[in-house]
Amino acid sequence: MMEKEDLKGLQEQTITSRIVSSLINGVFLFILNLLIVLFVCFPILKNIPSYKENNENTFNEVYNMYRLEEDAKLNYLKEGSTKEIISELDYFSIWLNKTLDNSKKYNDSIDIETIELAKEDELAYYFVYFKSENKINLESYNNLEPLEYYQDLFFDYFNQKYFLTRDNIDIPLIKSEYIEELSHSLNNNINSDIFNEIYNSFIEIHQIALNDFTNYEVYQTHYNSYLNSYKFISNLGVASLVITFIIIYILYTLIPSLIVRYNVTLGEIITKTRRITSNDKWINYKQGLVINLLYLIEILFVVIIISFFTFGLSSLVFPLFYIGSLGITSLHFFLLSFILMIINTAFSAFRSDHLSLIDLLSKTKQISMKNYIKPINEDEINNK
Repeated sequence: MMEKEDLKGLQEQTITSRIVSSLINGVFLFILNLLIVLFVCFPILKNIPSYKENNENTFNEVYNMYRLEEDAKLNYLKEGSTKEIISELDYFSIWLNKTLDNSKKYNDSIDIETIELAKEDELAYYFVYFKSENKINLESYNNLEPLEYYQDLFFDYFNQKYFLTRDNIDIPLIKSEYIEELSHSLNNNINSDIFNEIYNSFIEIHQIALNDFTNYEVYQTHYNSYLNSYKFISNLGVASLVITFIIIYILYTLIPSLIVRYNVTLGEIITKTRRITSNDKWINYKQGLVINLLYLIEILFVVIIISFFTFGLSSLVFPLFYIGSLGITSLHFFLLSFILMIINTAFSAFRSDHLSLIDLLSKTKQISMKNYIKPINEDEINNK
């Protein structure tokens, strides 16, 4: 028969080996999960009719919203794209280039007919025409005419010293003494002080227009359709990540711990460490099950990293339910897992015996097996 194993006196696991072991297990689980999600979950999801339908609707509604913004001259799609718009700087450059051209034409003109430049102006068109014609948040005009409102708004943000106004021109134009410097900055990608100042003012008014545009009823219809579809595919995606993670964790950690009494993982094999009870005995199956479930909760935050490389972090922020006015998302649960990991590690770092919070709750400890001597099986010796 085998002699009783003596686990007393074995060196306790160091904080370094504990961290290395956890890191090895975490990286292995991350890589395995990422591969399964990319090559198994994605193909399955894409063949689910409801997922496929909502995924297509998401992209269609994004395109519809950008087209509406184009109609209002608030944004432009990149050439040939249905889901990407040009950068703010490119959008500003279009406006500034057009404004400089108009300024050069009309700066020295005195006797000219009334010119309606606002119809082609990226900044003015929304406030003067689109907002009024589509009855978007009309109370914000404060009883002013649309053009009056825009002119007041313009000089609330732009420095008036750079611009001139004329009765026969509906929008402010740049004064002649600033045209050359701004043209040089625009054509040579040089951010001069005046360029930056005008750019910042432009972006502020543009953002006001975009925020106001969200009140547009047609836009809201497309946005709500987009939001519902994106919420559906995001929640289904997050569910697949969590289910995949739990299944792999069960196969990698939980089942082996029920088969092998030493509760061995890849991290423990490499660092030559094992978990035993606080009174120096091998843990039983029940203890192993409880400990592994606690560790599953602790490392569940790894799903955040997997989501970053697959569905994106935005998929984690949709409310699952509400507590009062606070929407509780899946990200909150993953962050709680991360906080638990920090607390667990902190316990190990600041205690002289390096016991973690999970060790204390489960009445176990982790030891080094470098000096462990396996008991001799007397029956085998006698049979030789």
